[in-house]
Amino acid sequence: MIQPGQTYQVGDIVRFENANLVANRTRDYKIATLHPDGIGVTAQGHSYFLTHEQAERLGIREREHDHHPRRGTPPHRIRPGGHVRTAHYAWCFSHGVLHTFPTGTVPWCTATWVAFTAATEAEAIASKLAAYGDAQFLHELPIEKQIEVIEITDARTGEPLR
Repeated sequence: MIQPGQTYQVGDIVRFENANLVANRTRDYKIATLHPDGIGVTAQGHSYFLTHEQAERLGIREREHDHHPRRGTPPHRIRPGGHVRTAHYAWCFSHGVLHTFPTGTVPWCTATWVAFTAATEAEAIASKLAAYGDAQFLHELPIEKQIEVIEITDARTGEPLR
């Protein structure tokens, strides 16, 4: 659970203690970018964008054995509650396409998608290929990647995938 006043900075190492897969609970994620509506994290060469709500549902916490002095950047407060307001680029495994959600709008797609931290559509496609390969639809992914995508969707929506 995100504690009141809890802050994170670029470079912090975090874990998601509520993830379904043990590997995802014990994997180190590095905060790569901070946004008003969420955080960009990287792990094992893959980049992901999580809204504050997703990070909270997945049980974000700083890795306990990695306390370091704060660097010179101002801390970013993780805000519990609210609505998803931006995801920019997201690969939809239900529709099999890259969605673009304009900044400041609520994403219109309620299907199974994963947002990527990317400045351009080409970067988002490259991140999708690096993380999920050529799979266009959910059933084309290996089972562990299917579970990962489902966990991300569950975290975003707050309910199990149907």
